Amino acid sequence: MTVPAAHASFEGDNLITDANTIPFKIRYRKLNLYSDSPNIIKVKENEDVYIPAQVTYAGSNNNPYYQNLTVYQKLNNNSTETQSITADLSGNFELPIASYSLDKINTVSFYVKDQDGNTSNTITRQITVGGNLAFDYVQNIVSFKPINGSFIDEILPRLGKWQINVVDSREKGSQWSVQAKASDLVSEDKNKLLGNLFYRDANGKDHDIDKEFPVATHVKDTDDTQVKNIADTWTDNSGILLSAKKGNKAGIYKGTISWSLIDSLSNKNKA
Repeated sequence: MTVPAAHASFEGDNLITDANTIPFKIRYRKLNLYSDSPNIIKVKENEDVYIPAQVTYAGSNNNPYYQNLTVYQKLNNNSTETQSITADLSGNFELPIASYSLDKINTVSFYVKDQDGNTSNTITRQITVGGNLAFDYVQNIVSFKPINGSFIDEILPRLGKWQINVVDSREKGSQWSVQAKASDLVSEDKNKLLGNLFYRDANGKDHDIDKEFPVATHVKDTDDTQVKNIADTWTDNSGILLSAKKGNKAGIYKGTISWSLIDSLSNKNKA
């Protein structure tokens, strides 16, 4: 709406004067954009994406005109061609994204502008093609139960609950395994620990992990996204443990465990 100029007068003890205000326009319609699509949209290989959305006007009692809308889109931080869209009478439309333009993991953002220059809010979604498998969180520092003295051979359990989380958004039946490789443990005085890290499976069999060895496997039993902590099934007498021989010098010994995530079951665990 247009607010016309208005006359105003000012009267004071020493001055009487008047002036006209400047006319101005109020844009009373605000463009809002909404989408009920999930934050992570999962599609199969070579499948096009259609993101449902709705545009509405706030603050107007008039029937809005949805025929001349333009959507501005960014895919993986690259601006793509703008698209003219025609929404239905309720402002609903679909944003199409061709499968050939998608990578394995994608981020798309878009907003809408109408013929009067009203601009909507921006919506952002992630698109994964064929699902995704990755480490969600890997605990940076892990430790084992401390000991006083080194007079006998001991098997030391883990200290606290370890977290090595795997997130899998692929389809049901997908498989993965985690392999671990441990370095020697060395003190600040450069003394090598007499002993080593090893993996004890659920059957009580011990395995060296000086080379990569599978310490967890999983087969998805749902199409929903799963997050698994591989240490959840380990007990004080299973999982990765520390074998400490007698005769070690006092000190804090440090090393590195390298984790590898494989998108299939290990042949070692199939045997």
